[in-house]
Amino acid sequence: MPEKVRRSLEWRIGTWDFVIVGEDVRGTLINRWAPGQNCIIAEVQGGEAATPFVSTQIVAWDGMSEDGIHSIMVSARENWTIRTRIATDTTEEGTISGFSLGKEYGGKHRLVKHDQDHMTVHHLDQKLGDDPIPDTKIQFTRVKPNTRADFEDFCDAFKGRWIGEATWAADWAGLGKKGQKVTAYWDNIVAEDG
Repeated sequence: MPEKVRRSLEWRIGTWDFVIVGEDVRGTLINRWAPGQNCIIAEVQGGEAATPFVSTQIVAWDGMSEDGIHSIMVSARENWTIRTRIATDTTEEGTISGFSLGKEYGGKHRLVKHDQDHMTVHHLDQKLGDDPIPDTKIQFTRVKPNTRADFEDFCDAFKGRWIGEATWAADWAGLGKKGQKVTAYWDNIVAEDG
């Protein structure tokens, strides 16, 4: 695999949250290397509450050029092939074709890397069957793993004495009867290593 393609694929590794701009569609993309690191296996979950989707995608060097990337996406409703070339360090451009909801689908595909943790995918000049459909813009944000500092901030936020009012939802022997209001006290300390 050419180094240029390897760098582009390596950059994608990780977990990404996404939103389709202008639609109520959100989800998560998980990119991981396949054994041997010759391609990425991507898992996508998301959609609207009424129409969730799950898909699998293989992303790899196209084997024909120094800057070509070939992707195949399969789900219960769609299958697509995306062929792009690395246009610049931050942009990949090409085509998308396949089937969606039982109809032929196609258009242009552009991936733009904004920085290490943000990218946008554009599907442009799309057609579903013979009908043109609006351009699609999908914004991705890399999900950062929690760090020790994040954990320490979380612990600090809960340190101290907390007081709250509660109403028992059921009888609880030795503590109270249903409907009884009580004041609860909680002392929180960080023990050991967090």
